[in-house]
Amino acid sequence: MMWQAQWEAPRDGQTQSSGWRWTEEYSSYTRSLHWSWEAGAPTPAGPSGDSRLDAYRIGDTIYLVTQDAAGGAVCISFPGAAGLGPPAKGPFSPDALAGIAHPMFVGAERVDGLSEAHYRYGQDAFVLAGWGQTTGDVWVAAGSGEVIKDVVHWAGSPGIFGSDPPSRTSGQWAWELDEVGQDPSIEAPPGCSAAGLGLPVLGNATSRTTFGDTMTYATPSRLACVVDFYNRRMGVAGWQADPGQDLRAAGLAELTYSKGSQTAQVAVAMDIGAGSTRVFVNVTAEP
Repeated sequence: MMWQAQWEAPRDGQTQSSGWRWTEEYSSYTRSLHWSWEAGAPTPAGPSGDSRLDAYRIGDTIYLVTQDAAGGAVCISFPGAAGLGPPAKGPFSPDALAGIAHPMFVGAERVDGLSEAHYRYGQDAFVLAGWGQTTGDVWVAAGSGEVIKDVVHWAGSPGIFGSDPPSRTSGQWAWELDEVGQDPSIEAPPGCSAAGLGLPVLGNATSRTTFGDTMTYATPSRLACVVDFYNRRMGVAGWQADPGQDLRAAGLAELTYSKGSQTAQVAVAMDIGAGSTRVFVNVTAEP
């Protein structure tokens, strides 16, 4: 599914153009969901992507991918709330945008391999107050009545996009459901599956969260068992222990390992209130 909008509006004596695009894919087989939101100046291929946010729901894990100042990807992953139900569709659909009344039937067509009824409507059929003059086309699947595509043009909106005066704003949105019946392959984005790929994690880890090169999780294992686990498994993964950098205190241990230009620091702390042990892993690399 894709929902796209672009508009022009006067501001500070100049006409400014902007737009956004929302795309969403859902797999009924794996019960996974991915949506992305882009914003920026309109281009033939869509918004320029000056801003972008991606969200993934795979199983009970949620991933958020944003951009840093240099345009690189920054990933956060965390478990969903207890009892998290199946993925729900995103917030955008023709129902959320508007409703129409008394559209004119244009004809029967086939769009993306589906039999659809094409309707056209004008200002008197649009039921979203305050949007100035509007015209549009909508395609409805034969039999089910589901909206497959909706294209709306407007002129003279109420200034929701910051125009001054609002009566001179114009633009369009397009909502389209595509690849119906296909089951997309939705996977965790690169670098999001774990901080420092290849680092060992206890099998009983819970509440696992990653942010860039930092990973945290909880475990019911005792602090001494966690320390022993990393001292054994990091070596197997090719990391060299650096005992001179380690720190030990009551209820706390900090371990340091190196591998080529990378340094991994593992902090283990008792969480007495929760009756568990918290593990913090951070990986840095020399430039």
